[in-house]
This record gives sequence, C-alpha cells and structure tokens, in this order.
Amino acid sequence: MAERKLRMLIVGAFPTKSIREHGGILTSCRVLLASSLPQRMELILVDSSSRTVPPPPYLQRLVPALLRVILTVKHCVRSNPDVLLLFASPGPSFIEKSIMAAIARLFGIKTLMFPRGAALVAQYQVSHLRATMLRLCFRIPTLMLCQGHAYQEFFAHEVGLGLTRCPVIHNWTATTQLLNIGAARVYAPDEAPLEVLFLGWVEREKGIFELLECARRLSEAAEVPPFKIVIAGDGSAMAEARRELDDPRLASVVELLGWIDSDAKVERLRRAHLLVLPSYMEGMPNAIIEAMAAGLPVVATDVGAVVDVVSDGVNGLMIPPRNADRLVNALRELFLDAHLRERMGRAGWHIAKDRFNAERAADQIVALANRVCGRDVSLGSES
Repeated sequence: MAERKLRMLIVGAFPTKSIREHGGILTSCRVLLASSLPQRMELILVDSSSRTVPPPPYLQRLVPALLRVILTVKHCVRSNPDVLLLFASPGPSFIEKSIMAAIARLFGIKTLMFPRGAALVAQYQVSHLRATMLRLCFRIPTLMLCQGHAYQEFFAHEVGLGLTRCPVIHNWTATTQLLNIGAARVYAPDEAPLEVLFLGWVEREKGIFELLECARRLSEAAEVPPFKIVIAGDGSAMAEARRELDDPRLASVVELLGWIDSDAKVERLRRAHLLVLPSYMEGMPNAIIEAMAAGLPVVATDVGAVVDVVSDGVNGLMIPPRNADRLVNALRELFLDAHLRERMGRAGWHIAKDRFNAERAADQIVALANRVCGRDVSLGSES
C-alpha cells in the first residue's frame, strides 16, 4: 500500500486578491505553487502577506497577526498537518512566525522556518539582550532553512544550532519562462541604449542613491554608450529619488517605474542588458536569480548570500557596498565590452538553470519534510 502524502501547512504570501508585486516571499510562494510540490504533498495555505507598501505601523498589524495565529491553531487542531513551513521576514513577521512555530511544537508538529532577508542577522548583532531573545526564537523550529551558506554558517555556528538543523535551500525563482528568455537571448554588440535594470525596494539601504550618483557620472562620460537605468520598485526613499531626477543629467538616463506586476517584470528582464543591485545588506535576492535566468550579467555588492549566486568575473561583477566609485567602474566595464556581457550572461544562465530552479527546491522541501517526520533520512543535495 502506497504511503500517504505528507500534509504541509504553509504560512507565506498567498493573497486571495490580486495585489501589485512586492517582496521576494510573494514571488517565491507563487513559483513554489507552480512547481510539482502541490502534487507531492497535501498543502494547506495561510496568507500572511501585507496589502500595502510599505507595511502599516506595528500596532495596525497586531490584529491581523493575531487572527493568523488563531487560524494556524485551528489548522493544527482540525487539519492535523505533519509539517509547518513558515516564511518569515525580519521584525514583527519573524516574531509572529516564531509564535506559530512554538504552538506547532506543542501539538507535536515538525516546523521548517525559512527566514528571508539580511536584517535578521543585523538585529541579532545589535545587542546581547536582543541576541539572547532571538536565539530562543531560533531554537524553536525543527529546522532553520538557510538561503545560502553565509546564513548556514551564522545559524549553525554563531547561534549554535549545528549544521544538521540548518540545511541550505537556495531561492528557486529561475522559472521556465525566464530560462527560456535567457536561452533565446541574442547578445548584439551594437545595441543602444543599454538598459540597466534595478528590481527591488527603493530604500537607502538598497544603494539607490549610489546608483543615482553613478548614473550622474556615467551620463557625463564621453566614452560610455547611450544607456538608461530603469528602477522598478517602491519604498520610503521613492520621493527623495524622484527629487533627484530634477537634475537634467539624471532625468534623461533614469526611469522610475514604481512597483510592476509579474508580467511587466518579465518583459523588463527580457529588454534589459544587465541587472544592478548595490545593496548594503541582502539575503539571497530573487532579482539576481531572475536576471541570471534571463541571461543577464549582474553587478551586485558582496553582502549576505550574494556570494552564493554571483562569482566575480564569471557571471557578474562584485563590488563593496556604499562605494559609488566601484559601481561606476563596474557598469562602465560592462557598457564598453559587449563580449564580456555575453560571456557573463551565458554563465549566469547555466548557473540559474542548474542550481536555482523550483523543482530542485521542491525536491529538497519534500526530502526535508520526510526526514523530520521520520520517513526518509536522505536529502540529496540540500546543502
């Protein structure tokens, strides 16, 4: 007799109504549902996505968070899940998901926590008191899933969970649609203007003002071919970024799109020639994986788990954060060398296809669920 499918309760971004694209968890959850995972496990979904950008103040988030916790308790009682998978952003979201993990533990339900974003590590390092509180939260889940090896090192050694409780599952947003775009990409050496794409939150910590300063300098460089920097996203720095465009040197080379939906994002990746992400901190950015899948070279800062995705000189150029000079030099190098753009773009496509596709992640999630439930101890290539 065939063994029954495991039942997995997932708390993530599953909005019932269409919302404008915002956040890597939303993208990851959508892609995961389009994989084979729903056929291999019985899924129960709880939506914890924010309806506004930026999210509302903490006090306004308390009631929805409490309702989600109550809903999770009901599912623990009535649906009897084998495993709880929690996607958590830093801050209130992580506290909420930690409470859910603690409740699941009381019911004997195994828990996989998937923290997203680099701010959680920064918060841990703020003070001894905060580190102690977070360490208690980190020890609640059965497994702490890590976006990359930098985070595995943090949880396993600095927090002290040990490697077996901290498997790596790389982000899985190299979709078939994007990989097809990358496979079909034609790298024409005389294309102009060159389009540089930024995908993400428009925040100072994302390096947005270093990017604008870079655009200003490159617009005055006689040797640089025509270019445009397209910024797709929104955030607290958007108004200030718009004011920067009063400078005529920027107005002609920078376009601020605001948030765009999935279809528009795919089209922008199709049109772009390279992706730039000069963040001060990151987890493992979906934007980089999506760009690589679409065959684009990447300019990114050496932070978080980016090193697990971008190999300097292979599929992109790595620069230090908060360094407009290095950003200018990296973009100039790619602007002036079409063969370098092609070599890096093709290398990135192969990396994305082999390491960052949804089916690979689905295999790992199923294997991990089997392991924690005592069904299977083999995890293949989880780390």
